[in-house]
Amino acid sequence: MDNNYKESKHLFHVLEPSLWPFFIAIGLFFFVTGLAFSMHYIITGYYILLLGFIILIITSIFWFFDISREAVIIGYHSRIVRKGFQIGFIFFITSEIMLFFGFFWAFFHSALSPSIEFGSVWPPLGLNIITVFDFPFFNTFILIISGFSVTWAHRGLSLGSYKIAIDGLIITIFLGFFFLFF
Repeated sequence: MDNNYKESKHLFHVLEPSLWPFFIAIGLFFFVTGLAFSMHYIITGYYILLLGFIILIITSIFWFFDISREAVIIGYHSRIVRKGFQIGFIFFITSEIMLFFGFFWAFFHSALSPSIEFGSVWPPLGLNIITVFDFPFFNTFILIISGFSVTWAHRGLSLGSYKIAIDGLIITIFLGFFFLFF
């Protein structure tokens, strides 16, 4: 452990200055700029998009390596720090629930009480409707199956069977790419 960590008067891990957020910001800038250019069929946009993607991947790998080193090798992640991670994750999940609640609220509000701007009908006239049993049903089915496979991988990891865990993760990653493809 680091001497400063042993001498600190608290159990929290105070982060040292890092350039990884700066590199992530640069990668995101190039990625979004390249995405916008490529949507307008500017040929250099694809190269800028690829450059941003590469910067994001490389920076993420090195940043995750630093986090793992802090947690496992140096031992900065005490019980209280891990509890903070759990609370932060709970806040993240709660914010996602509220976001989707807002989406559903807006949909049901518009569907049950269509405004005059929509012609007082729902769905608005001229809008092409996607049937429920076409792509949405198929993609939902893929997501549910991937939930089972990642649970299977977690169960294998809990039992100490790395072969089951790796098989489950490979199936989950395949289903994720399959979902993104469609």
